[in-house]
Amino acid sequence: KLQFLYLIGSSTAPALRREMRRCTRAAAVHARAAPVAAAAVPRRCASSVDPAEIDRFRKLASRWWDVSGPMQQLHYMNPARMGWVARTIANELNRGHRDTATPLKGLRVLDVGCGGGIATEALGNMGAEVLGVDANEAAIEVGMGRLNGESQHLAELVSYRNCLAEDLLAEGVERFDAVVALEIVEHVNHPKQFVKSLSALLRPGGVVCMSTINKNLLSWGLGIVLAEHLLKAVPVGTHEYEKFIRPEELSAYMTAANLLVTDIKGLTPVPDVASASPLPGASKLDLPCPTYNWAVTENTAVNYLMSGIRYTEPAYCTLSKGA
Repeated sequence: KLQFLYLIGSSTAPALRREMRRCTRAAAVHARAAPVAAAAVPRRCASSVDPAEIDRFRKLASRWWDVSGPMQQLHYMNPARMGWVARTIANELNRGHRDTATPLKGLRVLDVGCGGGIATEALGNMGAEVLGVDANEAAIEVGMGRLNGESQHLAELVSYRNCLAEDLLAEGVERFDAVVALEIVEHVNHPKQFVKSLSALLRPGGVVCMSTINKNLLSWGLGIVLAEHLLKAVPVGTHEYEKFIRPEELSAYMTAANLLVTDIKGLTPVPDVASASPLPGASKLDLPCPTYNWAVTENTAVNYLMSGIRYTEPAYCTLSKGA
């Protein structure tokens, strides 16, 4: 049972159903009216970048580290997801004997889709030498700016680049001990090829850690209708249901990329109801939005985590039709 469901009480259920019907009708109209445009794919490999997604998050870059702003939920979930990332990497690379304060010390880690560096800085604080990459130049500037200010202590461990995973592959960079891609695969084109790129950037035996959103009616209702349209907890348009990925799909992508899936966990919000208060700009329903303490669970119905180990040389980069 998702803790998030406590929000859907008898008083708000009719409004939620009306909003879901409205969104369904709007999506159907948009699908009929929108022209179909074929995306150009460079010959060297398939770019994972979606220009519309980059533009959307570019506008939010200045508030990336505002814990009450549009990235609020990333800040709330970060302790839980990064705890899982640290444990997963340390366990898979047999580093259980290391200092628990810096379990990733001495490891080279790549954070793909790093944005303004919320996960990147956490990895650096755990001792890793981290490179954060993102196609959003405004977000990269935010991350770099913090290395000259409040996060100056990480300047020797953390670095950023405005580029794609495919760019690193084309440059032939030294492969990484671990690759992290959190809340990003649901925003890219060609997710299967994106996972292949992540795998190709790992050394043999390296670990990939990913997090994303399941694809089902519940994830649509909670992640889009409720979070975006009713609670305004995240900006409207942040997610597209068509890009959500089921765990079995992501697992298949990993297998195709020569990754052995090692763990699948849920990431579930645990609300602190006592802290509930309406969010600025919330709908006229004035639904209370509490502080969340996210937890790693066995429930993968909405948000989930998945890890894998690279066990053979991947045959990069062949993009099959529909990849």
